[in-house]
Amino acid sequence: MKREELLPILYKEFNDLPKDDLIWNRGIVMNFFYGNQKKIEKLVNNKDFRKQFFDGHPVRESKL
Repeated sequence: MKREELLPILYKEFNDLPKDDLIWNRGIVMNFFYGNQKKIEKLVNNKDFRKQFFDGHPVRESKL
């Protein structure tokens, strides 16, 4: 999955997701993760969200 495809999904779920050059600021990124840890865990454990995500973006075997 390309970054350009992933970002809209993440922005939909997290309105405080660091953007542009802020993604390189460790403090801002860590604050985002700590502030959203429960929501991230909830999404990862949500069967409907996983199904919706992976139906549109199936995991393929690496070509390595």
